[in-house]
Order: sequence, then structure tokens, then C-alpha cells
Amino acid sequence: MKAFRLIPTLALAGLCSAGPVAAADDVTPQPNQVLDQSAEQCLRDSVVGAAPDTSVASLRAACADQARMQADANTSTADESAFRRRETLEKSSEFNPFSVTTNRPNYLLPLTYHDSPNLASTNGNDLEERTEAKFQLSFKFPAWIDLLGTSGDLYLAYTGQFYWQAFDVDQSRPFRESNHEPELFVDFDANWNLFGVQFLGTIDTVRIGLVHQSNGKDLPQSRSWNRVYAQLFWEYEDLLISIKPWVRIPDPPKDGPDDPRGDDNPDIERFVGQMKTVVAWRNGNDTYSAVWRNNLRADNRGSLELGWSFPLTGRLRGYVQAFTGYGENLIDYDDAHNRIGFGILLTDWL
Repeated sequence: MKAFRLIPTLALAGLCSAGPVAAADDVTPQPNQVLDQSAEQCLRDSVVGAAPDTSVASLRAACADQARMQADANTSTADESAFRRRETLEKSSEFNPFSVTTNRPNYLLPLTYHDSPNLASTNGNDLEERTEAKFQLSFKFPAWIDLLGTSGDLYLAYTGQFYWQAFDVDQSRPFRESNHEPELFVDFDANWNLFGVQFLGTIDTVRIGLVHQSNGKDLPQSRSWNRVYAQLFWEYEDLLISIKPWVRIPDPPKDGPDDPRGDDNPDIERFVGQMKTVVAWRNGNDTYSAVWRNNLRADNRGSLELGWSFPLTGRLRGYVQAFTGYGENLIDYDDAHNRIGFGILLTDWL
């Protein structure tokens, strides 16, 4: 019953803080009025789901902070590049205990088609449907801002990519492959003009990280590796280019094919590559992206992923993705194939 007692208290508090009624011809809200209106709307929404012992004062304080952060973000992003707008909006929500900050794009492709099922990698379990669903979940969490008094921010992150044989009724629609990628990285604010020339854009952020990737399977389908990497983010207006070379942390060789210890995939760099380049361009309401990996060897193996996202409704965006090459996932790291997929995108590069 205490939750219902908040409602008349809220109404009285709203009346007391409303102030004098504006004149009929004064229809342009001032910034403080917009801020107050946003906080009051948040407060009304929060009361409905509040715990019985929650006070109006604590709800009002939380809503005021949220409204102020959002107002600051909206004001500061007006003349920024697409990448800096993303950074500013991320910063405004990082310390909200009820939000998760995106890392890489989050998407759901309920319909994809790949032209060459890798039968050898499925260990004879008949997971060979060319049509399957693919989705990716990726988020990060600020663990230590201004690490050791520097401009570096320490983050914990996770990216999961999943391949679901959703149309294989005979096999009870199993997940064919799941890749898990936890990582630890530090972002440093750089703000370096490229070659010292301002109109060539800015290297905005330098990232140093440690990443593990695994498909979590038993032998003989187990795949995993560990890497350290450096990553540069260069931005110019609504264009972002990210360059990410890495070095693999070596695993000891296996004593035999059934040895659970040792390297499951000793030649993975030859196929997946030793660097990744991301190019993303925000053009109006559409975003175009390319992700290119290369092994930097004479045999020139790698992959290319192209993406196009466009608005549907609210924050929901349509998404088309095309892939060609090696290493789309760990179980298929040494198998070249092509894929096209259609679905929705929840968060983008820009």
C-alpha cells in the first residue's frame, strides 16, 4: 500500500514545484523548464514500479540526475562527428546502474543463407542447413575511470556471436556454433590530428587490450585463442576508420589429437588474419560499414564483411549483412564461404 501513498505525495510535490502559470502566448519552453519536465515525467514513470519502501526524494534525485545527463549529452553532440556523438552519449549512460553500454554492433539476422556448409567442422552431426539465424550481443562495462590517475579508462567487455539452425526441424533447431569473446582493454584519449593537419581528421582514441575467444566445445570441435592488440580510432566528420593489429599469445602444441591441453587451431592466423580494419560511414539516417581482415601473407587470406543499416521505427533499424572469406566463426575458421543475411540492428558502429 505504500506505493499508492506515493501518488498523492507526487501530485502535491508537482503542484508545489510547478511555479506560476505562463502567459498564453509564451509557448517556447526554456532549457530549465525542459529539464524539469523531463525529470517530472521520469518521476511519474518511476513511481509506478517503485518498491514500497522507496521515497519520493530518492526517486526525484535519480530522475534529476538522469535528465541533467541527457540534456548535457544532447547539447554537446550538436556539432560533433558521428563517432564523438556516440562517445558522448555512451558517457552519459555509463554510470546509470540500469543501463548497459554497447561495444560492437548488436543485431539479429533471423534469415541468413551461406553457400558452403562446412561438413567437416560439424563432426558428422548433420548440421548442414544453408539457411540459419545469426545474431550478435556485445557490451562493455567501465571498471576503472582515469586508471592510476591517467587519461586511460579500463573496461570489461563481452561479445557473443551465435549461429542457430532455426529452420532445421528434424534436428530440433540446435545452435550450430557459439563464439564467446571476453576482453579487457584500456581506452586512452588521444585527440591527435593526422600528420599534424587538422582537416585530415583526428585519431580520437587509442585502445590496448587482451582478448580470449572460444567456442566452448569439447574435442574435436574445440577452438580457442588468446591475443593482445592495439587499436586506433580515426574519425573525420561522419566517417570512422579503426585499425586493429594483434599478436597471438602462443599455446603449447598438443601431444596428440585427443590431448585436451595445447593448441586446438595452430594455423588460425593464416586464415583469420593478423589485423582487422573497420570503416563506418554515417550518411544521413543510413550507416554503411566494412570489416576487413587479412593475414598479411603472400597467400592473402582473410575476409570482408559489408553492412547497411537504415531506420525502421524508433531506435529499431533494418540491417543487411554480407560476408565472404575465412573465419566468420571459430568452427569455420579454415573454411571459405559466402553469406547474406537480413534482420534488425539494435546498436550500430555510429
